[in-house]
Amino acid sequence: MFESLYEHEMQEHIAFWTEGMKADKDDFVFVVTENNNHAAMVVITKEEELLINEPARAYLKKVWQKNYDGNIQKLLPAMAAELNAGYFSVNGVIAI
Repeated sequence: MFESLYEHEMQEHIAFWTEGMKADKDDFVFVVTENNNHAAMVVITKEEELLINEPARAYLKKVWQKNYDGNIQKLLPAMAAELNAGYFSVNGVIAI
């Protein structure tokens, strides 16, 4: 994953995604983007901690310990469709 892609495409949207997370009462939000076969990911926690790329992925693995692979497999088709259409894949999560 590329830090420069985060900076170029995602950084300016952090406040918007944070406010959306709060409004939806999510525990965290994760956002993925892709450009020319390069990817970047952001996790914003309820405490407004910002995790970028590998730390974001590690966070998802920690939070979804038993369900990481299954959750990703469920989300992947919609994420791929959103990215293919030129959109960010934005996913708000309520931890159970």
